[in-house]
Amino acid sequence: MRKSELGFHQGNTLLRLAETYPKLDLVILEYIQNALDIGARNIWVKISFRNRYVYIRDDGDGVSVEHFERALKSVCSSIKGKDKLGRYGIGLVSGIDKCKELIFTSTPKENPSDYKKWVFEGNIVEQKSIDGIPCFEEKRYVFSKDSFYESKSKEVVNWRTEIRLESITKDRTLTRISSEDFRSAILERYSEVMRKKGVTVFLIIVTKDERTNTKIQASEFQGKKLPTQIETGKDAGKTVFDLYIANKKAYGRRGKVHVGIDGNDFRIGFPTFARFTNLFNSETIQILESGIFEGNIISQKCTLHPGRRGFVENDALLEFCAHIETWMEKEGVKYASEINQEKKDERYQALGIRSMRVIEDILADPKFSNLRELLSVRKLGTTGLHHIKIKGTEKDEQEKRSLSITTDIGREKEKTRKATITNPNMEPENQKENHKPFTVTGPIGRRRMVVKGHSTGLQLSFEEMGDSTDLWKFHRDLGLISINIHHPLWAEAEKSDLLLMRFQEMVVIRALIFETYPDAWKEIVHTFIMDELSASLSILGRILPAQKKKIFFSKKMLAG
Repeated sequence: MRKSELGFHQGNTLLRLAETYPKLDLVILEYIQNALDIGARNIWVKISFRNRYVYIRDDGDGVSVEHFERALKSVCSSIKGKDKLGRYGIGLVSGIDKCKELIFTSTPKENPSDYKKWVFEGNIVEQKSIDGIPCFEEKRYVFSKDSFYESKSKEVVNWRTEIRLESITKDRTLTRISSEDFRSAILERYSEVMRKKGVTVFLIIVTKDERTNTKIQASEFQGKKLPTQIETGKDAGKTVFDLYIANKKAYGRRGKVHVGIDGNDFRIGFPTFARFTNLFNSETIQILESGIFEGNIISQKCTLHPGRRGFVENDALLEFCAHIETWMEKEGVKYASEINQEKKDERYQALGIRSMRVIEDILADPKFSNLRELLSVRKLGTTGLHHIKIKGTEKDEQEKRSLSITTDIGREKEKTRKATITNPNMEPENQKENHKPFTVTGPIGRRRMVVKGHSTGLQLSFEEMGDSTDLWKFHRDLGLISINIHHPLWAEAEKSDLLLMRFQEMVVIRALIFETYPDAWKEIVHTFIMDELSASLSILGRILPAQKKKIFFSKKMLAG
């Protein structure tokens, strides 16, 4: 029987393996993974585009000659347990096509000065048959974590392993890296193991014009913990949803959802995973990438793809993705809907405050004294936190929170928290004279106290009025105007913030004007006002998008 020889080109084979990491950032991320695999607590990465080199150093357990040689022999095979240097061995050679020389230097943990250096020459990919990787004694280093340790004969270093890429490629499409994007990529993949082991990555990027230093640490999830959910199946086994509602910050919620495999701390960001699999519907992708959620979705039986950008495509992956869709239908949509409603309510409140400042200015004009008088003659008013208490005036506490138009929304929570901590019983010395607050209800603020007459003003709220066809409702006793957010005109006005503000300003003024008419005229006046509002909204809807500069409306235009 005749046998045909394989005789493949070994250099070309290594080149093709290295090309599974097409860009420099992916190569460096793989070397960071190697450092984590061998127990690093500190990892130093320097990328110098000015001098065209990269190094990745770590204080992990280091690598012996035997360990390194096993890693070379393991290319395309997984090395189990602690004895690993790059998943499937490919990571070890991933940088050879991005530089002219790749140098691997390390000493094992048990010997602080037994450094060895392996050199992968750039021409290795041209060799049909590779006769081993040259290994040299590196006698100039000794490892020590003690910053005061001194050696007369050797250079004291705080790293056991260094991977160095010399004369990296000038191709900017392969080497484009920003410190912020790279920081995000590190935390996306390695935040779990970095949290568990207290790992810090020190990143330096040097360009022609600047040098950036970034310290990267993974923080614990800070959001509201959701009940752990588990979906089970024959192929994927258990899928565990360990998720949180991300905390809301000044710039919104920025939570990150990751997927992973049970028993492996490596993570894949959901956006990357979704693009890799192409198995999710658009709503699931939108919600899980919205920043509402943070945490991990863990599969019991899926297998990590060699390129670390997804899972191996098989029945386990299909069922895992189906589990995510099931969770989304049962739980995710519900939570997302609540958060999105809160976000919408905050928008209404913020825009309402801006509009009420305009309305306060309008009502301060002597020409509209009759409208201001509506607010002065009523029986009830409201007072906010820390107002002086006048015996016999307090009636009840409002159900909804509200903010005064003089309040900075962004600082309200922190200011209130500090005031409560420093002086929880703080009260003013004197009652505010002629206190007529203009307030807007919403999710931010405090519940105001309903009082008798001495604290009158105007309050704006946004309500779901069920099947009511009314655009607004005026509660005369409280000076409260509620706008029906289910009314068709309101839905039309929601197209832009500016349009919504101008529209609600017109509604509030016309609601007050409506109250000045005798009851016998109100039906006709109401019809006229609604027609006017509809026509004005239609005109504004056409005008505002075409304007490049901010539009200022006169009091006369808003008041009609």
